Amino acid sequence: MGSRIVKGLLIVLIGVILLLNTTGILAWSVWRTALGLWPIIIIGIGLHLIFPEKKVPWIALSLIVILVVATISSYYVATSHKPWGIHRVPKKANGAVVLEHKKVFSVPVDPETSFLHVTFISDALALDGEGDPELDNPDSRMAMHGELYWDKEEPLVNISLREDAGVRVSVASPSAGVEDRKDLRYVCIGKFNPGFATQIDIAAGTADIDLDATSFHLSQLSLATAVADVRLVFGLTGKETRVSIASGVVNTEVIVPQDAGVRVFVSSAPIFTQVKFEELEFTKQGNTWASKNFSSASTKIDFQVDCGIGSITVKKAP
Repeated sequence: MGSRIVKGLLIVLIGVILLLNTTGILAWSVWRTALGLWPIIIIGIGLHLIFPEKKVPWIALSLIVILVVATISSYYVATSHKPWGIHRVPKKANGAVVLEHKKVFSVPVDPETSFLHVTFISDALALDGEGDPELDNPDSRMAMHGELYWDKEEPLVNISLREDAGVRVSVASPSAGVEDRKDLRYVCIGKFNPGFATQIDIAAGTADIDLDATSFHLSQLSLATAVADVRLVFGLTGKETRVSIASGVVNTEVIVPQDAGVRVFVSSAPIFTQVKFEELEFTKQGNTWASKNFSSASTKIDFQVDCGIGSITVKKAP
């Protein structure tokens, strides 16, 4: 009976935290805090070995302790306005930049270039992106213009040409992949050439992504992270976009035009992931939801989400 009660309480606690996440009361970063408390599970395993005769679900209790501590910590940080994790750079000119250092970079191209591939690698990343018609000016043509803000180590920007008339841009923390690296974070505000097909790949511990793809062609977005908060806005481009998200915890909001064909595939336990559609009609088959016009639509948006816990919302553009 005790074991059933503890496991039931664990499920209830996860549900409460997700409810607080989806209603905006508690930040999704609570799950990143929880991941950082994983040594508590080792303590639970040790207690199980010390007291094998006691019918106590030590691992489930450890998870409850982790979630309670993470929730209290995240709530305290939010209410006390102390810095935690990744902070956004305000878009308004009179806003204060939280991260101390800044640099600007541009990606000039030749007339034959028509494809942009951008890779971001960091422990914590915030990315804002939109199209900028000025970048397609024949006199000063560029694939991308970016503003970078960081706290500890300057991100490395590498630009190289591809053999398929494309240009590759890599923005990475210098210590990425180093075992004893610091907890590094950076923010990028990107402007993309609307005449280019743009592919964006992201590998990060936590990611806060806000992309307005109504003003440029986002051909592909690939995101691999532990915790992600994603907002994507699409327009009618007459082209296809593929989005792949692999995350332990994810909160995704997607805004699409009525006439776009949309398909969403979700690989996750239904009890831990919420999928909903607002003012849009979708048919469901297995783990796949598709708009009725997906096959015939000229603009196609194809999503694949693989997560442990999450909320996925697809809305009709106003």
